[in-house]
Amino acid sequence: MSEPRHITYAKYFQSLGLQIVPLFGPLDGPAGSICRCREGADCASPCKHPVAKYKGQPSKLPNLIQNYAIVLDRFVVVDVDDMATLQSIYDVLGFRLPETYTVKTGRGAHLWFEHTEPLGTRLGAFPKVDLKSGFSYVVGPGSRSINGTVYDPVITAPIAPCPPELVKLCGQTHTHIPMTASLPYESYPTAIPTLLSWCYDITVSQTRNNDLLRLTCRAIRSGLFARKEIMMLGEAARQAGLTEDEVHRTMESAFRSVMSNGC
Repeated sequence: MSEPRHITYAKYFQSLGLQIVPLFGPLDGPAGSICRCREGADCASPCKHPVAKYKGQPSKLPNLIQNYAIVLDRFVVVDVDDMATLQSIYDVLGFRLPETYTVKTGRGAHLWFEHTEPLGTRLGAFPKVDLKSGFSYVVGPGSRSINGTVYDPVITAPIAPCPPELVKLCGQTHTHIPMTASLPYESYPTAIPTLLSWCYDITVSQTRNNDLLRLTCRAIRSGLFARKEIMMLGEAARQAGLTEDEVHRTMESAFRSVMSNGC
C-alpha cells in the first residue's frame, strides 16, 4: 500500500530541517465537511489549526486523518488569498517574482522562497497577500481544505532564493510583536486598507458569525491591530445585522481562542 501523499510531502519538508505540526483534518458528512476539532462546524479556522501546542516541541508527522502545517523558519511564503490577485501579483508587489515551488490552496496559492535566515511575517502586507516567515506556519501540500480541495503543488520547480525586494519587504523576524495603541502606519501602510476590506467582507457575508470570529482571530494573531481597531470588525458585524450580544460573545471567543493556543 502506497504512502498517503500528505505524509510524503510532510517528510520532504521535514528533511529540509523544518518543523511539521499536525493539524485537525476535515470530517466528511452528508451535509459537507467540518473541522474535526471540538468546535466542529463553528470552528473559526477549520482544518488549519494545530491539534496541540507545538512551540518548543519536536517535529511530528501527521496521521492518516490529519492535515499538517510547516513552520517556515528561514523560508518565506507569499500567501495569496485569491487567484485574481495571484495573476496580478507583479502589480501588487511592484516587482517580479522568480519561478518557484508553488502550492495551490483552497482559494489562492503559496509561493515558496528560501533565505539564509528567518525573516519577519507581515499579515495583510498587501490586500489579500500575507508574507510569512520565521515562526509563522502554512498548511502543507497534500492537506485538505474544508471545501474539499487539496493543497496541491502546481509548480514543482525548486524553491527559489528569496529575491532582495522580498527580503526588504519582510524585514527582520520578531519573537513577539506587541499590541500597540494605534496602527503602525509607517511600517504597515496597507494595514488600514486591509482592515477595511475585512470589514466589507463581514457586511456582505452569509456566515457573519464565523467570519467575524475568523477575522478577529487573524487580526489578533497578526499583531498589527490594537483592540480599538479590532472593534471596527465588530461594528461591521452590527451593521450586517448581528446583535450587540452576538458580537460581544463572538469577539470574546476569538480573544480566548488566540490566547489559549499560544499563537
